[in-house]
Amino acid sequence: MPRKVQILNSKVLYDGKWVQLALDEIIKPDGTRATHEVVKRRDGILIIPITNNKYYFVSQYRYPVNEVCLEFPTGFIDDNENHLDTAKRELREEIGGENGTLQYIGFIWSWAGLMTQRLHVYVARDFRVTLQELEASEKDLKVITLSKTELNKKLLEGDIKNSSTLAALTLLNILEK
Repeated sequence: MPRKVQILNSKVLYDGKWVQLALDEIIKPDGTRATHEVVKRRDGILIIPITNNKYYFVSQYRYPVNEVCLEFPTGFIDDNENHLDTAKRELREEIGGENGTLQYIGFIWSWAGLMTQRLHVYVARDFRVTLQELEASEKDLKVITLSKTELNKKLLEGDIKNSSTLAALTLLNILEK
């Protein structure tokens, strides 16, 4: 097991609504000194919704990349909420999914070289689709359903670029073999 990192100094450079940016001076396990900018972000969930042989995605504009992105529903884990309850809530809010089964298949780091956030990954199956319960910031969010063939075509054409969605699909692919 590797030695732990020694933190010499940690300074908060920015403390916002969604992220905190810290500048850490450390001594790495190999003894070298380094400075790292670290984005601290609450953990979240990612849901792979599948029902009636269709994969449910959300499509919404993402300002940082100035593009409409096709991705699986995600959301922050609220204080005093476990990730299973978050998955149920986000499935209902983003695609209107209710009364299905949720299977936990692991977690992924959002970006291990920069960010502290983990995304807990669930597969939602056999849910009933009702009305979305979108937050004000999600009003442009649209639900897109794809068959396995359509999903594979979008992947091959590079239409799905969200790294957490791609990583979750990899976990699902391993699970289903």
